[in-house]
Amino acid sequence: MDKQDFQDLLDRYAAGQAGAEESRQLENWTTFGRHGETPGEKVIMRHMESLDQRLGIKTRSRKLWPTIAAIAASVILVLTILFYHDTKKPVQTTTVHNSQNPILPGKSGATLTLATGSTIALDGTKKSLSVGERLRYEDGSSVQVENLQNPQSIHQLTVATAKGQLYAFILSDGTKVFLNASSSLVFPSRFSGKDRRVQITGEAYFEVAKDKAHPFVVQTMDQSGKGLQSVEVLGTHFNINAYGDNGQIRTTLAEGSVKVTASGHELILKPEQQAIYNPARDRLVPKPADLSGVLAWRSGKFAFSGARIDEVMSELSRWYDVEVSYEGKIPGSTFSGTISKDLTAQEMLELIHFAGARFRIEGRKIVVTGS
Repeated sequence: MDKQDFQDLLDRYAAGQAGAEESRQLENWTTFGRHGETPGEKVIMRHMESLDQRLGIKTRSRKLWPTIAAIAASVILVLTILFYHDTKKPVQTTTVHNSQNPILPGKSGATLTLATGSTIALDGTKKSLSVGERLRYEDGSSVQVENLQNPQSIHQLTVATAKGQLYAFILSDGTKVFLNASSSLVFPSRFSGKDRRVQITGEAYFEVAKDKAHPFVVQTMDQSGKGLQSVEVLGTHFNINAYGDNGQIRTTLAEGSVKVTASGHELILKPEQQAIYNPARDRLVPKPADLSGVLAWRSGKFAFSGARIDEVMSELSRWYDVEVSYEGKIPGSTFSGTISKDLTAQEMLELIHFAGARFRIEGRKIVVTGS
């Protein structure tokens, strides 16, 4: 998309002549961009300011119109975008879109593993499973599991999401657990004893049912099964991200209070605080939390704040179930913004592509190429 095509698109939108699908996505999808303004970005910002004047907008949003151009490009299947490097030389970028083989976004799905080792693929048309005397989906239909109905027995259950999967669970005490992609949760069919104890890998959001007599304890495990930290609560909402992309476990409190313990260190968190544990450095430190960013995945969005390209690609790899590799000198740009996770991988890459990164798609492999 050259500058004139870009201007024509904005003109159509301002005049109310954009197609319904173009308008919906332009209005509802949010921003994604690169910190700072390259010469090309400044050109587009001037177009945006011109449009603001025609629309009578007095205070311009901080949203980046390059994002809108890229979104529109994906909608109308314009596969090539013209942008400028800092050298001020125009470069024609290569396409990342393949309409014949779109890489679709993730969806509902998980696998239940029983204590016997047998597995059950949970219904991907459903979104949640309740655990009690029976296993029931949100519509009331049951998952047939032998011996689980025996109230005298306690069964150890494991649920796991693969790449590109999400699922929610309601435990026997009423606690709700939302599993992100490539994550797992180990829990009993019913709780007994002095506490309610579960284990997770990956990322999960908890809405813990209140029970002052029985604390709820979440143990964070690494991929080898080693315990890294524990979080103890009575009744609260919090998120744990233990993917370890940065060698960190991030526990973020939305409401209530939690105690985070790791390697002899202990922190009490207040709402909108985050505990960051680095096992390699044996450090547990608190920091203010951006709840909207941390919990964006719960509302079907990616959220980045000064993220490196490898951090962005780690999230995309989990959500789209793709392999990622790198060639040449990797862009040093950082990325910020919030984007719908409903996009195909190709549409998502077009946004990042426009912001300064290059890609090549080989089946279900994304190659990030340097300059």
